[in-house]
Amino acid sequence: MSEGRYTLEAAADLSAKQYYAMKLSADGTVALASAATDILVGTQLGEAKSGEGVAVVASGTAKAIAGGTITRGVWLTADSAGKLISTTTTGNYVIGMALEAADA
Repeated sequence: MSEGRYTLEAAADLSAKQYYAMKLSADGTVALASAATDILVGTQLGEAKSGEGVAVVASGTAKAIAGGTITRGVWLTADSAGKLISTTTTGNYVIGMALEAADA
């Protein structure tokens, strides 16, 4: 891993999912996050098709697609479409903190 980014194999076609939340699949591939309880590994940087390498930003600052209204300073998780939403729910996996406000 270099500078908070790494590459894993895409489990599916993620070519239209740049800046969406990614989850780690059981086989070690990366897929689009689909729930707040997924093991979130970062946001996709670039685009990848199934079987290709997916660049994932795992630490540091990254762009992300908002799934609703987000206030600066709130904790973020993924919604069912891999977009980031605010959360305070116990059991939700937190991917990071919003550094600025956003809207879907």
